[in-house]
This record gives sequence, C-alpha cells and structure tokens, in this order.
Amino acid sequence: MKVQIKNLKPNPYRDMKKLPINPIKVEALKNSITETEFWDNILARPKSGHAKEPIFEIAYGHHRLAALKELKIEEIDIPIKDLDDATMIQIMANENMEDWETTTAGTNETVRIARDFLTGELRKYKMWKDLRGITKILFNTERSFIQTKTHGVGEPTITKFLGNNWSENTVRIALENIKETEIEQEALETFERPSQAQEFRKAVKEINKEKPNTIPKEKTIELAKKIKVKQNEKPKSKQHSIKTMVRQEVEHIDEFEANIKELELELSKITSDSKNLTGRIVSVNTKLDALNIEDIKSLSSLFQIDAFLNLFTAVAILTKYYGIEFNKQIMEELQ
Repeated sequence: MKVQIKNLKPNPYRDMKKLPINPIKVEALKNSITETEFWDNILARPKSGHAKEPIFEIAYGHHRLAALKELKIEEIDIPIKDLDDATMIQIMANENMEDWETTTAGTNETVRIARDFLTGELRKYKMWKDLRGITKILFNTERSFIQTKTHGVGEPTITKFLGNNWSENTVRIALENIKETEIEQEALETFERPSQAQEFRKAVKEINKEKPNTIPKEKTIELAKKIKVKQNEKPKSKQHSIKTMVRQEVEHIDEFEANIKELELELSKITSDSKNLTGRIVSVNTKLDALNIEDIKSLSSLFQIDAFLNLFTAVAILTKYYGIEFNKQIMEELQ
C-alpha cells in the first residue's frame, strides 16, 4: 500500500527518548537506499481515529523511516497489517535487540513495557477460562494463571512473551534493574551491558549494607559516570572489575572527606589562635600607648619583624582562598 511518509508514526510502545535514533545507522541506510532504492522493509498498522487522513504506526523500521525523511522521500509502498498491541511489542523487542545490541537502556525499557502490558492484560480477566488472545497462549494452565495473578508478572512469563531472542537471565537482570530504588536508573543505564549494570548495583548495595548511606542515591549517577570513564581509559584486558573500581572510588572519597575534616579542624584552631594572638597584640599596643613609646629599636625587634613578615605572608596566602586580597603596602613596608 502506498502511504505518505508524513503519515507514518513510531511504534507507540517504543520510547524514542530512551531509545533514540542512531545517526550513524541512518547514514548507512541513506547510502543503501540511494544505491539500491527503498525496499518494503517497514511494517505498519492503521491508527484508529483518523478518518480524514489515514495515519499509520510502524511496527519496526524506525531508522529506515528517519533515513527516508532525511532523503525527503514523500511516499513509499509498504505492507499494512492489522497488528494487535502484543505483536507490536514483540516486534519492537526484536528490533531493540537488533538496534541496541542488548544495551542496558534498551533491555530495561523493553522488559518494562512487556511487564506493564502483560500486567494490564491480566487485569482484564478474573477466571482462567475467560482468557483470550496472548494471555491464553502464555497461561496454558489454571495454576500458572493464578500464580501470576497472585505474585505478578515475572521473568518466565515475560521471556515467553518476548520470544527466543530473550533469555530468562537477561529478563531477570532487567527486572532487578527497573525495580531498584536505592540507585538512580540513569546510573544503571550508564553501563552498556545489563551484566555491568548488575555488577555496579550489587557493589553499591554491598557497600551500603556494610556502612549505610556511604553511597547515597543522588550520588550514584556521578559514581557510575566515573567508573565508565575509567573503563574507557584502559583496554579490557587491563580493567579492574566494576566492583573493585566502585570500592576504589569509595576509598578515594573517604580519604578526601577525611582530609577535609582534618583541614576544617586546623582552620578552627587557627581561628582560635588568631583570636588569642589578636588579644595579646591589642594588650601590647595598649601598654605601648600608655608608656608613650613611639618606636621599638632593639635586637629582638628585628626578629619580631621577621616573624611578623612570615605571619603576614602566610595569612595573605590563606585569605586568597576566601577571595580576599591582603594589603600589599603593609608587606612592602615590612620588607
């Protein structure tokens, strides 16, 4: 069927923000289409509620659609079928597996959509004998139906629904990731592979179990990005495990915080000593004024001037950290 490109919309179950179009793949497809023309490798279904101008939702072929738009092709001939929601999700899952090569973001998003869809489908039925469509295929015994209704949709059901390209282990890791509440999802999706996200998640939870709130949730994104940078800096053969890198980073943070606390203590002591020194200097100034002494000229005063110069120099350096520029004229006069 010939359709206008402008009337083709994405698969409603694909989150285009979480699973964006890869421009490199689009460029490759543009070259292919230019050389061999476009073949009907986009599948779509009619979108209801658009009687005046027919709108279609594509099941797969999002990168091809992007390529066609960039090439400013206005019309193509593609197959249009009446696809139900379950089929749209299953096709999307296989496309995500191909486009994203089982990345953490792609896997998590696909499993989440499948879980939520199947949960919604199950809510439609109270009795096993009433099952229709995909639910009837997935739950071929009353026992499996009751167990899932009671405990929720888990990896066996989701894996069966998604098809042979998906393993229970992949689905299980994704479910653990999307159910995680102590770690930001963005932190987990920083890692390319679900197994890496799983290792990071376990390392963070293990450390927080040993010492609660060592790695607060709001710090997990920053930590994940640091680990990712370290992974990119070294070849795989020389990389430490993610667990080791997380512990090293935490140790570094602990050492830094310990140094900060020590510095704060020193500054507190300096403040106290400064107050005492100020009091003593004021007392000496008062006595000098009372005795009407205008000039101190002795051997000891020479050493005092040297001591004052060292003090002023140290204070000048320290006050720069507070954004205060020390009086240079005083320093010049003392010298």
